[in-house]
Amino acid sequence: MQSRENEKIEKECLQALIQQNIDGIIIAPSANSSISYLKQSKKQVHLVLVDRIDFELDSPKIGVDSEFGAYQATRHLLENGRKEILVLAGKNLGVNSTRILGYKKALQDFKIPFYHEHIIQINHGQESKELMNNLKLMLERKLKEFDQPIGLLGITDTLTVNSLGVLHQLGKKVPQDVSVIGFANLLFAESLNPPLSCIVQPAIEMERTAV
Repeated sequence: MQSRENEKIEKECLQALIQQNIDGIIIAPSANSSISYLKQSKKQVHLVLVDRIDFELDSPKIGVDSEFGAYQATRHLLENGRKEILVLAGKNLGVNSTRILGYKKALQDFKIPFYHEHIIQINHGQESKELMNNLKLMLERKLKEFDQPIGLLGITDTLTVNSLGVLHQLGKKVPQDVSVIGFANLLFAESLNPPLSCIVQPAIEMERTAV
C-alpha cells in the first residue's frame, strides 16, 4: 500500500491492513508519520520498520546508516575537487534530516561553509512530467549561480536519476560540469551513461531481513 507521504492515508492503510487480521506489517513510515499511532498499531500487529528507521519506536528496524552514507558521498565529491555541492531532496521525506546532517559534517571536516540555499527541495509526489518540469526550473536557476564545476548529492534515487536527464537537457555534462552521486537501490545504475555513482541501499536484502 502507498501513503504518498500523507499521514492520513498512512493511518487509513494501517487500519485497512489491521482489520484484515494480518500477522505483521513491514512499513517505511512517511516523514510526518504519527509515532503515537504507530505505537498504537504495534499493540495490535507486529511492525517492522524499513529504510526510514529514525523513529522512536520499540520495533525491529532494517536500514542503512543514512548519515554516514551522505557523509561518504559528500566527502567523495569534495575529494574530487567539488567545493560547491547542491543537495537534491524530496520535500518532507523522513530521511532528509539525517542525510543532510551527514552532508553538513563532511563540509565541516573540509572547513567549507554550509549554505541553506544549496538544499533544493522538491515535491516527491508529483506526476512524472510535472516533477521533471519543476526540477528543470530549479536546477536551471541554481546552476546559473556557479561558474565552475559543482557536485550534486541526490537524497532519493528517483530525483537523482531524473536529474541526469535534466542536466542533459540543460547542456551540462556529467561529471565534467556536474558530478552526481546519490542513494540508490537501482540495479541499472552502472548501465547508465555515464554510470551513476551511488551509496547502495540493498533493498532486496533489507526486505528479506524484514520478513
